[in-house]
Amino acid sequence: MTDLRLAMIPMVVLLVCALLLAGCSDHGSGSQPPASTRTLAPTPVKPTAVRTTAAPPTVTPPEPTVSPRPGTISQGGSSLQVTGPVLGFRGTGGSYLDLITLDLAKSPSGDPVDMDHIQVTLTLHDETTALRYEIRAQRNGDRDTMLENGETFSLAVPVIPNYWIYRNEPFELRILVPGSAPVLIRSRGPAVVEEQNLLAEP
Repeated sequence: MTDLRLAMIPMVVLLVCALLLAGCSDHGSGSQPPASTRTLAPTPVKPTAVRTTAAPPTVTPPEPTVSPRPGTISQGGSSLQVTGPVLGFRGTGGSYLDLITLDLAKSPSGDPVDMDHIQVTLTLHDETTALRYEIRAQRNGDRDTMLENGETFSLAVPVIPNYWIYRNEPFELRILVPGSAPVLIRSRGPAVVEEQNLLAEP
């Protein structure tokens, strides 16, 4: 009985050693779970607002579409009478008037008028200038420059550059007749400059 116990001691020692070695080898050389390889989403970056110092775009108001009412003609006491519309014609620049036309007749109670002796002035922005004129046509005339009963002279008045009439600019055209009251036309440039523009009418 004692011999059997003694024989079992080495076996027990071997078994304990084997168990200890197995535990150590499992702990030290066992496979480890792989490290996490999860990829984190990039942190969103909030865009930085860039402040600009540029001026806001300018807004151009629309062009007016309705021209002002025609001006007035004062001709009481004059030997001349305006018998038709006073017209303004657009200049080559497109935004001003550089020619005025009108028809003139002798007033019933007035004396004949020598058209070579009348004077035409234009007042614009409180400045007045004399203008040249030409007789473009005669109706019922006898080819001289005397305006007599039943005759009509068509006058063309070119406007010099410093007195071009721009949109909505008030002006005064005066026809001076020796020995009688002047013909006075007060009007303004049209809001929309057309090829031909009505400035006043009797």
